[in-house]
Amino acid sequence: MIGPLRIALLAIVVGVACGSAREERTVNHASGVATTSACSETLKELAAGRVVGFRGLPRGCSRSTVAAAFGPSRFDVDSTGPAGRFREYAGGTGTPNGVLVFFVSGEDEVSFVAIDEFRVDGALASMGPPEAVARSLVSSAAEQRIWASRGLTLHVRTMDETVRRLYAYRPMSAEEFLASSMARAEVRRELRR
Repeated sequence: MIGPLRIALLAIVVGVACGSAREERTVNHASGVATTSACSETLKELAAGRVVGFRGLPRGCSRSTVAAAFGPSRFDVDSTGPAGRFREYAGGTGTPNGVLVFFVSGEDEVSFVAIDEFRVDGALASMGPPEAVARSLVSSAAEQRIWASRGLTLHVRTMDETVRRLYAYRPMSAEEFLASSMARAEVRRELRR
């Protein structure tokens, strides 16, 4: 008898070190570091499904900032997976399955955010054309639409324009994103006996 399918997210480790001077509403220009309230507000906008004005995760988003945005994590300790340490948080209207927040190795700084079955508040067309489009390994029926300068990648099902997975990260170039391991994120289904 074959047991349930197991879904595993494989190697996404992102060493994103790029910032953006255009992060006016989220960055203190004197220090280049996000204020707690601005970072928290950015995360709350994501959880609500609002990505049209999203401009990437600012530097300085920390574990305490995430807690201010989402409340306590579902578990009191970090989980560890192929992409590193992460915590799971309750979702909002755009994130009914919750939010996974990954942290930079050995630190409390946010590396990236992953959201499955993301619900966009509005039409995807309002995002404008992506900077790049690539094959999705998350779903064979999806493609990656990459707005790297805005710190956003959506794995979109082409048949119905729904978002299978969202990645939010610090802004970078499309070339940097495509060279990162996040662009090669994969979901593998394994049969268990």
